[in-house]
Order: sequence, then C-alpha cells, then structure tokens
Amino acid sequence: MLSSLEAERVLAEMSPREREVTGLLANGLSNAAIAERLGLSERTVQGRGRTVRFDEAFEAKIAELASGAPPEGVQAWTLRLLAEKAVEAGWVDSVSPMTIHRILKKRNLTLTPGA
Repeated sequence: MLSSLEAERVLAEMSPREREVTGLLANGLSNAAIAERLGLSERTVQGRGRTVRFDEAFEAKIAELASGAPPEGVQAWTLRLLAEKAVEAGWVDSVSPMTIHRILKKRNLTLTPGA
C-alpha cells in the first residue's frame, strides 16, 4: 500500500481527468463504463488508468506474489501465471506477462524454477 504522503504525491502529479478516472476505477467501474460515462474512448481510459493501475502498490503486490510459493500443483511461477493471478485477484482488469517481467526486473527479482 502507498503511504498517505505517497498517495498525495501521486494524486498531485495527476491531471484532473486522471483523478476523475482514478476515482471511478477505485469505485469498481470497468474501463468501458468509465469511457461511456465520460464520453471517452475505452483506449483513452486505459491510458489514463495505466499510471494508477501499475503504481507502486500494484508492483509491491506482484513482487510479494512472485516471492511466495506458487499455487498448489504448479512447480514454479511463470510471468503468464502471475498476470492471471493479478487479474483474478481484481488488482487490474488486464496486465501482460511483459509488464510483469518489467516489474520483476525493476525490483531485481527473477523467477526461479522450484523456488
């Protein structure tokens, strides 16, 4: 989780529209619903949400998940499995395995078989 100071910093760096999209995302609206409500394309909403969806809190959750034991019946985490679990957990609507790779690389984490 972001500290209140970090959250204030992130919000201060956002445009008013980004804050509006962020609030709607936080309230559980889908990208499509936000786009319809604000008169934007869904792609625009996705772009505005990216700074929020893949923030430090999300990266920390991915790092914690990757550092833990993989699901029962799976020998090791894969980038695709981590991405799927992030979506299942409701942390994001979607995330690519390449984004997971960038997050792990940024945090100097690697996926080791059997770890």
